[in-house]
Amino acid sequence: MMHSRVGIAFLVVVGSCLFAGSAGAHVCNVVMDKPASVTTCDDVDHTPTVSGSTVSIVENEFTGYGWAAGTTPTLGDTHKLDGGTFFVFDLSRRSTVTITFAGVAPANFDGAFSLYRGALPDDGHDDTAFDPLNPLDEVTFLPIASPTDAAPWPHYCYRPLDKYRDTLRFTQTGGLGRDGYPLHPFVGQFNALNDFSLANEDAVPGEEPGENWSTIQFVTFANAVGAGKAESLTVTLSSGTYTIAASGANCDGSTAACLAGPAYSAKLSVTYR
Repeated sequence: MMHSRVGIAFLVVVGSCLFAGSAGAHVCNVVMDKPASVTTCDDVDHTPTVSGSTVSIVENEFTGYGWAAGTTPTLGDTHKLDGGTFFVFDLSRRSTVTITFAGVAPANFDGAFSLYRGALPDDGHDDTAFDPLNPLDEVTFLPIASPTDAAPWPHYCYRPLDKYRDTLRFTQTGGLGRDGYPLHPFVGQFNALNDFSLANEDAVPGEEPGENWSTIQFVTFANAVGAGKAESLTVTLSSGTYTIAASGANCDGSTAACLAGPAYSAKLSVTYR
C-alpha cells in the first residue's frame, strides 16, 4: 500500500488547456549496469561508481514532489523528477536486484521511486506533437483523443491513474467545462503507479514503438518510510531492460510552498545478486 502521506490533490490549472511543457532537460537514461560507464546528456556526465555487486550514483536535482505528483489524477512532469533523468539497467537472465534510494542533503528528503520494464526514448519529454499532453483538434481547437490512448471512451472504462490517459474527456481530472476545455488539464505524463509513454521530437505519425517513442510497463514502487530514511526494494526480475524513476514525496506539488522547495541531492543504488 502506498504511504498515507501521498495525497490525491494537485495544483489546479486555470484557463486554456494549451499546456506548454515545463522547461528542463529531456529524458536522459543513465546506465546503471556493470561495469560502470559514463552517460553524457546535454554535456553533463552522469558517472556511477561500483563497489562489489552494487552500482551507485549521486544526483543533485531531485525535487521534493517529483514522484508524488505522479500519483495524482493530473499526473506528474517528468522534468521534475531529476531534471529529466531516469536510471536504466539490463538483465541478461532472471535475477534478483535490490534498489536503494537515500537522501544526501538536505536531510529531510522523503525519497520514493517506481520501477518499470522497458526504456523511454532518449530526449523524450512531456507534450510532443506525436504524444500530446492535452491534444486539440487543429481546426476546432476542441479536445481530441491522443493517438497513444489505446482505447478511448466508450470502449474502455478508465480508472484513476490508469495506464492510458483519457485525453478526450479528461475523466480523471474533472471532465470538460461548458467551453469544451478540461477543468484540470494534465500537467505531465509521468505516472508513478502505472504504465506511461513519452516521445521525442523525431517521432512521426504511424511509427511503431522504438527509439523515438515508447511505453514503459509499471512493475512496482517504493514509498514506505518517512523523510530522512532510505527506501529499499528487493525484487526478482526476468531478463530485459528496466527503468527507475526516482524523486521526492515530501509533498505532491499542490501548494506554492511545495513547488518552491529546495533541490535535493540523493543516492540511487542497484545491487545485483
